Amino acid sequence: MSNDTRRFFVDRFSRGDRLSASQVNAIVDGLVSAIQSDTILASRTGNNLLLDAVDPPRHQDHFLAKITGNSAVTANVKWKYAWSEIIMSSDAAAAKSGARSGTTSTGYALNIVELNNTTAGAIGGDGVNSAGADYPAGFKRRPIGSQGTTDTHANDVIVMMFVVVNKDSGRNYLFSQPNAHDGTCAA
Repeated sequence: MSNDTRRFFVDRFSRGDRLSASQVNAIVDGLVSAIQSDTILASRTGNNLLLDAVDPPRHQDHFLAKITGNSAVTANVKWKYAWSEIIMSSDAAAAKSGARSGTTSTGYALNIVELNNTTAGAIGGDGVNSAGADYPAGFKRRPIGSQGTTDTHANDVIVMMFVVVNKDSGRNYLFSQPNAHDGTCAA
């Protein structure tokens, strides 16, 4: 049985039997799940009715979020990002009441562009070869929201955030934004 399936056993009863609270609750829970799910599978096991409410896999959800901070996973190539869900207000971003959010240690977001970045000085997900002969000395890949020659967060960048169910049935928050490359030019 997958994580998207809820199973309910309902004892059979005969005319004149009194239903217990647990039997009524099981029937109601099964019916509510059947109404809320795309598929309901019913079968009998002995004197019991078995209801499986099967939901479609929820691979992703998406929403607008602003990036509010960063913490390096691998120096100069990959970061964990703090974020906060936002909504649109006319033609501007606005805070959302009861918004989802993450910090750089809990519920953090990852940038899809950075996912395969493993070492500094390599071709990153953004296609830039920071180890190439033409790459300017004194420059490096910067985290999203940084400004100038520092990795310190300076700008709340708005991104489309995706919630993806991972192989362990946990949730990952992902966005896709190319990194800036900045530094001090050699004289």
